[in-house]
Amino acid sequence: MMTATQANLFLHDSEREVIAGILAEPAKLGDVRPNLTPECFDDTRYQTLWLVLCELEDRGIPGDIKTLFALAESKDPRDWVAEIRALYEVGVSSGTFVRHHAKLLAGALSMRVLQAATNVISATLAELRPQVPGQAEAAAEDAEALIYAWQTGSSATQPTTAGEGAAAAIRALDSHEPAGLMCGIEALDDTCCGLAPGTMTVIAARTSHGKSTLGLQIALNLAHRGLAALFVSLEMSEQQTMRRALSNLSGVSHSRILRKAVPADDRGLLVEASETLKGYGDRLQVYSPGAIGPSLLRSLARRMRSKHKGCVLIVDYLQLLEMPEASTREQAVAAASRSLKQTAELVGIPVVVLAQLNRAAVHDDRPQLHHLRESGAIEQDADTVLLLQVAESDEQATSEAIPMQIHVAKNRAGPRAAMTMTWRRPLFRIEDPERTDGPTSPPGSPPGFRKPA
Repeated sequence: MMTATQANLFLHDSEREVIAGILAEPAKLGDVRPNLTPECFDDTRYQTLWLVLCELEDRGIPGDIKTLFALAESKDPRDWVAEIRALYEVGVSSGTFVRHHAKLLAGALSMRVLQAATNVISATLAELRPQVPGQAEAAAEDAEALIYAWQTGSSATQPTTAGEGAAAAIRALDSHEPAGLMCGIEALDDTCCGLAPGTMTVIAARTSHGKSTLGLQIALNLAHRGLAALFVSLEMSEQQTMRRALSNLSGVSHSRILRKAVPADDRGLLVEASETLKGYGDRLQVYSPGAIGPSLLRSLARRMRSKHKGCVLIVDYLQLLEMPEASTREQAVAAASRSLKQTAELVGIPVVVLAQLNRAAVHDDRPQLHHLRESGAIEQDADTVLLLQVAESDEQATSEAIPMQIHVAKNRAGPRAAMTMTWRRPLFRIEDPERTDGPTSPPGSPPGFRKPA
């Protein structure tokens, strides 16, 4: 068996062969660049040369040996002495085995990441103290974060220069991709510019005033558009959530489904809705753990993100998240809010979190940010806050179609606004009153969905 020293020498040979092969045949860089990162090179000299070759390719300049020696002559010899020596050591080679050696380097990086993750867990277990709650969970979280950063090529430890950030913003202007994931409700998408990665949107309302319905409606709309949603409910079972989804898509009253009093003609609608949900595959996932903390929630989000580039985490609801280290209720809610915002930023996905308004919201003309229950930290952490308002009259309470005011009370992506939706309570459905059947609504689309222009 090869020793660790022998393995390192073998990998350094591969690093040299990759650089030598590209210098001999610059076109080979395009073959291996998608699979290699600077971290794949353990020798800092070859890492520097790799970065230079990539920069030259971006500028349309072939990175051959003459070009690099000319570049070296233009630099301060004291800064590039190691790289110049490395160029002499590379020698003459060909690009025949560049792909083979690149695969070895990529595999070695994978092993280093897994070893680092293992070391994190091992070190924590060796010093584990029973009196420190959450220590093991924190170690697992750190290890998983290492692996996720390697899988996605992201790293929170690497700052972005102003130039890089500006260039990324210009590239985004030239792309046809929207700034955020469109939730399918046109008025919300126009006002909030969709659900942007790294942001937290709070949907708040009084108890039984439609916040769970709006959260589920967004999840269904996203899945219909080919995007992904993870709906985590802390107050309903998975079966309860899926019954609501069936009612939403089929148009069959939820109470009929619950009482098992579905007419024969409507059974076909339920079967069709069930097939639609089945067709979403793992793009729509429902999880009802009863109790969950931020570490497991972040882990679920990472797994979803690793499979689907465009995905959203929806949590129902904020005040039920477990935060055992908090000594007061206000601290617990504030910590839960902050952890969800961090999840959005670290995983790089939009997070939609449902929250309750306090009783004082009933007595005012419309809900306000200070009505967010139990913590002022929620409005600070949120990028967007949607406050739902439903009329309390007896007539409205028994109506099948109830006007719902959605107040955009905070919006970092644009102006504050208010809009009216239709809440079809028996069907657990939120509809855009401006929605029209026909070309703007794809066949089989969820109610409330509107195809983006």
